[in-house]
Amino acid sequence: MIENSSNEGTSQGQDSGEEVKKDLKGLLGSVRKFLSELLEIRTNTDAVATKESITADIPFKGHTSWILVCSIFIASIGLNANSTAVVIGAMLISPLMGPILGMGMSLAINDIDTLRRSLKNFAVMVVLSVITAFLFFYLFPLRDESSELLARTKPDIRDVLIAFFGGLALVIARAKKGTIASVIFGVAIATALMPPLCTVGFGLAIGKPWYAAGAMYLFIINTIFIGLATFLVIKFLRFPMVRYANSHRRRLIARMASITGILVMIPAGFTFYKVFQESLFKKQAQEFLKETVEVYQFEGAGRYVDNLTKLDYVDDGTSLIEVVFMGDELVPDNVINTWRTQKNQFSRLKNSELHIIQGGKDDSEEKFNYVSELYEKNKAELLNKDEQIRLLEAEVATLTKNAGKRIPFREVSAEAKANYENISELGFSYQVKTDFKKLDTVPVFEVKWKEGVRSSQKEADAKKMLAWLKLRIQDSTLVIKEVE
Repeated sequence: MIENSSNEGTSQGQDSGEEVKKDLKGLLGSVRKFLSELLEIRTNTDAVATKESITADIPFKGHTSWILVCSIFIASIGLNANSTAVVIGAMLISPLMGPILGMGMSLAINDIDTLRRSLKNFAVMVVLSVITAFLFFYLFPLRDESSELLARTKPDIRDVLIAFFGGLALVIARAKKGTIASVIFGVAIATALMPPLCTVGFGLAIGKPWYAAGAMYLFIINTIFIGLATFLVIKFLRFPMVRYANSHRRRLIARMASITGILVMIPAGFTFYKVFQESLFKKQAQEFLKETVEVYQFEGAGRYVDNLTKLDYVDDGTSLIEVVFMGDELVPDNVINTWRTQKNQFSRLKNSELHIIQGGKDDSEEKFNYVSELYEKNKAELLNKDEQIRLLEAEVATLTKNAGKRIPFREVSAEAKANYENISELGFSYQVKTDFKKLDTVPVFEVKWKEGVRSSQKEADAKKMLAWLKLRIQDSTLVIKEVE
């Protein structure tokens, strides 16, 4: 009996385990099916219509050229004024997309004719945009190096990711059957491309070619990643390849497209690796500063100026971390040496140099330049804060003036009731009035007389009360009003 019970228990345990496995497989199958339906895009793709629409947007002429010129002008004004909102507005009308999509698609489907037209119109787009931005910044009298402009002189990991995922989003949207993806289409491309092109014109206009070179490098990198995203999506969606009657020509074009794609991917991969390494360096540098420099406590007149912290990444490892201290109190050498030792504990900071710039009684030219740079960077913010302070001071002065005029209404009303038996109600408020030359705040007593009191009695009591209140409150501007 015991053996039979044991066998039955084992059999039930096996059945239970099989049921659990079966349920788990069913759950995984349901999840797989749900994700497949959620993320599947091939069945709802119109390859023919997508190819025709991309091909139609490649040429830059007529209306498209004028729209591009206007959007570049608007973006340049926004960058010059440091206005993100204006730049976004320019992005919404920019047509900077056709040739880049054309290049990515033509490489994916081996269409050499479309690739040739895309490259030609891409060159036209770049030249027209740069000339427009150059003329604006060259002729416009205000040419400040705003943060919006300077941010477009060097690529980082975020610019690369914006370009790549923006390209993915717009091609996927464009490939959907019956979609109107113009908004996604314009914003995704313009976000990554328009500001750098404007900055190229700015750098040429102010005679700083390294600004233009950095911005053009950023533009090219973004273009490559948008084209790469287009290439990958078209391949994933299995668009039909362009077929040529001559088999030798077909193989030659296929090889050329493959080689071109590889040549484009090599600098894209190198740039991504470089900017990724730079982002890791800056992340560790910020962690190092947070743990050391930022927590250092001065005993006297000294402070760390975090606005002027400089993080320069160099490929060969000779990167620079530069921090600035102001004031007469210097950071001791033993503390700086401790910071350098702590810096070496970070894997990406070992070969970098920690440069400390300190104030003191002998102000150096370098320190003065840093202070000037800080002032210029924050001038607009300082002016804005000064205006706020001025308004607040005026408000405080008004409140102080009114506070000085505050009266002990409870006591005054009790005295008025005892002295003037004809009063039924008494009110008080401050009234603001002007003669259009100056503004005054006048204390006003509102008196309501009992019914049956003669007019002459009211006038006499009001006159007497006015004299008493002016003396009682010590305010000659006081007014008495009769209310019904």
